[in-house]
Amino acid sequence: MLTTNYIISQVIFAIGAVLGAIGAQQKVKKNILIFFSASTFVASIGFVFLEAYPGALSLFMMAVFGIINYKFDEKEKKIPIVILAIFIAIVVGLGIITFTTITDALPIIAAVCYIFAMIQQKENRVRLFTVSNLSLFVAYDLITMAYIASLTDGIFAISTIIAIARYDIVPMFKKAE
Repeated sequence: MLTTNYIISQVIFAIGAVLGAIGAQQKVKKNILIFFSASTFVASIGFVFLEAYPGALSLFMMAVFGIINYKFDEKEKKIPIVILAIFIAIVVGLGIITFTTITDALPIIAAVCYIFAMIQQKENRVRLFTVSNLSLFVAYDLITMAYIASLTDGIFAISTIIAIARYDIVPMFKKAE
């Protein structure tokens, strides 16, 4: 049944997908971080409307980590291992608190993939970890019947794959010529 909350969540997921697709097409890491953080924050709100709290909390923490990473990146500093470990512990801890079924493990693992994506220095690695993150979220979306979210995550994944081809693979062939 299409409830008001369901419809609102789907609109929110679509907005998040647009932000994510724009982010995947950015050449500069700081721009990727800004758009990916905005996209994940917006999507976290969508999951709240679906009452899918493990997904909402995982996405919210991913957005916060993206902002933290952006701040460190701005200062051209790496995130200290201690902060990284604490953040992963918080994500896993929140996941345990909200865990009710095995499905709830998917956004937790996806959030850890996202954290690893954000600490990469090279844009191509950011995109590769992002594809892993999105694969897990597409599965979570489908299992939780967030069909529009799975579509938007799929679009985001396709956009990221296009960016991988465009920025990471094609230039390798041009160098070989």
